[in-house]
Parts: sequence; structure tokens; C-alpha cells
Amino acid sequence: MPRPRRRASFDDLAYPRYRSGVYYFLHSQGGNGTNNNLGNGTLRLSPFLVPTTVRIVRLCAEFTAAGEAASVLRIGIFNALPNGDPGTVALDAGTISTGTGDAGTVATGGTPGVYEITCDVTLPRGWYHAAGAVQGAPTTQPTIRTVAVAAMPDIIPWGATIPGANSVHVAYNQGSVPGAFSTFAFGSAQGTVVPRIHMKTA
Repeated sequence: MPRPRRRASFDDLAYPRYRSGVYYFLHSQGGNGTNNNLGNGTLRLSPFLVPTTVRIVRLCAEFTAAGEAASVLRIGIFNALPNGDPGTVALDAGTISTGTGDAGTVATGGTPGVYEITCDVTLPRGWYHAAGAVQGAPTTQPTIRTVAVAAMPDIIPWGATIPGANSVHVAYNQGSVPGAFSTFAFGSAQGTVVPRIHMKTA
């Protein structure tokens, strides 16, 4: 007798499967812009959903104008806590040089463009946070390609006070992150813009 067909699960019906060897933006693709004032050593994160397990082999970002010689953009991914806040580091991919000194993991000579960092991490289905931080730029920050539109329903807490008129938050911020990423320390500062980050699947 023929074997009965497996009934499609909710996940099969509701969530697409990642294609192999394809680039995906982690944030919404709408509302992109640029920013040269993200803050030296300020970690900025925004939530995104991984609908099905995915293996990531490249993490990418863009700068459109160089900063000082030793400046870099560090990018990575954080795990989300049950309440939606960023938690531990899922991936610290390293840094893209954004200055002529080629201080980063990926050398660019200070030439603007989209650059990728080789990595290898498998993320199970769940919530994560795309993370970026300008570092090594106390005087002149690079101009980074950014997004200011939440990719998913906004789960970022505002704080204990009522939001001001026309206020928008799409990011978690954490200051004083001059080097490798570590477990996120939640504070009161949230932001309206984050570096735009994308990935390539295995």
C-alpha cells in the first residue's frame, strides 16, 4: 500500500525555506539611508526572525564614505532573550575596515562599497538581533549604510516614561563597546537607526 503523505505542519505553510547560496537582508529593505554619526563604540542592534534553521557563511555591510584611518565597522548577530531583548552573542563576524589603515578583518583601503566577512554559523528558528558598531573612530566616523524601518513587529521596550511626540525606536543601543562583542547589557538608550546587514546562506 502507498505510504500516507505527511500532513503539512503550520511551519511548512506559514514560513518559507531559505534558498541555498543566496543573499538575504536581515532588516527590512525599505527606508535605507546613510549615517556618519552612529557613535564611536556604540553597539546598535535590531530584531529579525529566522523562520527556519539557516546556515550563514557570509555576513555583509556597506560604508559609503571612509572614516579615519583605523576606523572599522564590527558586525554580528545576538541571540534574543525570551522577552525579546538581545542576550548572548551568536556570532561576532569581525570587522570591515572603513579607513585607509585597513585595521579590520576585511581590508578595503578606505574604498566605499559593500563588503562581506566569511563566517560559519547555524541559527535555529527563532528571534535574533543584527548588530553593528563603528569602532576606532574617535575623531572621524565612517558613513554607514543604515535602515530606520523595523523589519518585524516592534518588540523594543521604550522605558518607564511615556514616549515623546513623533518618537520612533527601531534599535537597541549600548555604548562603550570598543572591541569584540559580549553579552548585551540593557540600558535606557534606544535608537532610530541601525547599520544595514545582510547574510549569505550555505
